[in-house]
Amino acid sequence: MMTRKARELGMRHTVYRNASGLPNMEQVTTARDYSFLSRALMRDHAKYYPYFSRRNFVYGGRTLANHNHLMSRYEGMDGIKTGYTVASGFNLAASAVRDGRRLVGVVLGGKSAVSRDNRMAALLDQAFGRPNRGRDDAPVMASLDTTRSDAIDGEGDDDDEEVEVKAKPVRASLQTAAVPAAIPAAPTREEKSTRGGSPSHWGVQVGAFSSKAAGNKAVSQAVKQAPFLLRTAKASVVEAKTGKDTVYRARLTGLDEKDARKACAVLTKHGHHCVAVSPGERG
Repeated sequence: MMTRKARELGMRHTVYRNASGLPNMEQVTTARDYSFLSRALMRDHAKYYPYFSRRNFVYGGRTLANHNHLMSRYEGMDGIKTGYTVASGFNLAASAVRDGRRLVGVVLGGKSAVSRDNRMAALLDQAFGRPNRGRDDAPVMASLDTTRSDAIDGEGDDDDEEVEVKAKPVRASLQTAAVPAAIPAAPTREEKSTRGGSPSHWGVQVGAFSSKAAGNKAVSQAVKQAPFLLRTAKASVVEAKTGKDTVYRARLTGLDEKDARKACAVLTKHGHHCVAVSPGERG
């Protein structure tokens, strides 16, 4: 449900596998996608956005501070959200307004809360120093590329301590178009062929259609629904005779049995027709 909603918001490269943000190798996002989420939050839930500017609140007799410490030291900052896990590093989606111009920044994979906050401040300063090109809502997106990037809303919020983490920032960049956070590379066909000892001669059939175009469309939609299982699969739309009729079988091949069956389970869950095809049925 979360992944489908992400697609509706334009988050094309985000895949959720749980609702907590805890690490999962198939759960990824990008700086660009989280800028879309940030802007959707402001647009669709404007009456709640002021909560993100609260410096602190009292609960159970305790005063709890906002974990976005740029709120207290960066001019115009009014939100949004921090996040941290060991796997993803220190993350921040932030928004600030100066002279009627709002910018959204996203930093993923910071080595510490302090260094991440300093990077965000520098990026926003640089962007506010540029002339406005007529898009007041144009986001600023920065990504500290890491070996992997889990969803930003991680196990818990962070603090100002310099904590050593496993995430390894490589570089930072600022553009008016997003720099995506690194996505784990999909396993190669050779890797898949050795995983579990199963040969990569299985496939999935996602339908039989009256036109080749319809078959190609079904294959494309299937890959979007199960990208990490089907990204390296080979698309095949083959003409076949069924009596007097001609149909086009839409298949994705080059999988092992485990991935073929898992892909069909995912696609079926999303309302797609899917059948796992064994090597003997490939004809």
